[in-house]
Amino acid sequence: MSLSFPRRRLFRFRPAGSVRGAAGRAVRGGRFYSGVVSWFVADDTVLVADGGLATELEARGNDLSDSLWSARLLAAAPEQILDAHLAFFRAGAVIATSASYQASPEGFARRGLDRGQAAGLTRRSVDLARAARDQMAADGRAQWVS
Repeated sequence: MSLSFPRRRLFRFRPAGSVRGAAGRAVRGGRFYSGVVSWFVADDTVLVADGGLATELEARGNDLSDSLWSARLLAAAPEQILDAHLAFFRAGAVIATSASYQASPEGFARRGLDRGQAAGLTRRSVDLARAARDQMAADGRAQWVS
């Protein structure tokens, strides 16, 4: 029997354009810079993000051989995206990546959707990640959506 477990990535938050200071913290403009995340977690806290949403969706039997990639499922099978987010949170992730990284008004337009429909699907991608986060709220861990 083969089991499929979500892959997880470990990373330390570092703002774009920053460099590493002597203490290992991100430095910008000569000052230590910890960004928005510092409001929620201590410096040098390791955050576990979901790992490979598209890979997990494919492992669940979804065909993503499409230019929209996982964004195609926002209309075709949103429950699959929600279930994948839940699996990542259950596996220890504290950050869910919305399925909007391949979504764009132009990409959806090639599928015959107008800008309003495209915006609705993009909002759905965030709503699905938030719904998964909210369902996992009882576990007591802080969780985010990106």
